[in-house]
Formats: sequence, C-alpha cells, structure tokens
Amino acid sequence: MIKERGQTKVLRSDHGPVFVSTVLLEWAVERGLCNLNIEPGKPCQNGTNENLNGKFRDECLAMTWFHSRAHARVIIET
Repeated sequence: MIKERGQTKVLRSDHGPVFVSTVLLEWAVERGLCNLNIEPGKPCQNGTNENLNGKFRDECLAMTWFHSRAHARVIIET
C-alpha cells in the first residue's frame, strides 16, 4: 500500500488512553509522522475512524463473547 500511495504524513487520534503511549509516539517519530489530536468533543474531525470504530463495536465486539485474549485476537484479526 505504501508503495502505491506513499506513506501517510499525519497520525490523527483522539485523547483516549490507547493513544497515551510512548511506544506509539516513538513509532510515529521514527517514521516521521506528525501526531495530531482530535479536539475534545469533536469526533467528526476523524469521521472515517469513528465510522470504523462504530461498525467494529456493533458487528464484532458487541456480538462476540471472548474466552481469552488469544481468542479475541483471532476473532478480531479475522
């Protein structure tokens, strides 16, 4: 995908606990990505991500009872 379209220049994320990660920030810096945060209360600034999160929550997470992390990983990756 990167070969076809080029590398992304910006990583846009919300202020959730998932994105308060030094590992993620180091990964972004190593790749020359700029990290932009969505303003609090304005999820529409990243509508694609919000759409994916909503569908993922409705179609996978809310419909599946995970027995372990390994089980969750297999189902989510699928």
